[in-house]
Parts: sequence; C-alpha cells; structure tokens
Amino acid sequence: QNEAKTGDKCTTMPEEMVQFYKDRGLSWDTAGNDKLHNKDEWDYNIQSLTNYQESISNKTQTLMVYLQDFIGQYNSYTQGASNQVSQGIQTLTAVATAR
Repeated sequence: QNEAKTGDKCTTMPEEMVQFYKDRGLSWDTAGNDKLHNKDEWDYNIQSLTNYQESISNKTQTLMVYLQDFIGQYNSYTQGASNQVSQGIQTLTAVATAR
C-alpha cells in the first residue's frame, strides 16, 4: 500500500492475502479484474480488513460476557452446595453431640 501511495502506481496484492480474504469472505477491490491496486483500491481493501477485525472484537466481547455469566452461575451453584453441606454437617454434629 505504501508503494502505491508514495509512488502513485499500482502494486500487487500478494496471493496469501488474496487467499486470506477469500477464506474469510472479505471483499476486496476487483477493479481491472486483477490483483494490482492503486492507493484508493488499497484503502478499500484495508477498510474491509478493519471491518473484519472489528467484527471479531465484537464477537469476542460478546463471548466474554457469556463466559462471565456462566462463571457467575457456576460460583452461585457451588456456593449454594457448599452452604448445604455445611448445614448438613452442623445438623449431624448437633445430633451426634446430643446423645
């Protein structure tokens, strides 16, 4: 992109990058039906990549909220179970010492 920007010419999009875009369903500039891109075409490609990055970030944040909720529920259940066990022990101790 920098070569296209500073040299005011087209540069080739590497095959690995094309494959990355294809694998993830990202859009890229197909003007001229080739892999040569000028500054504006590179700007479009990079914006597509930025949008993809933001969508991953949003999905990750949503999954983190779900995970935190699950951990909270788990902690609540284990605390409840622990309280029940403690109460059971106290009851058994009271019964055992009353004899």
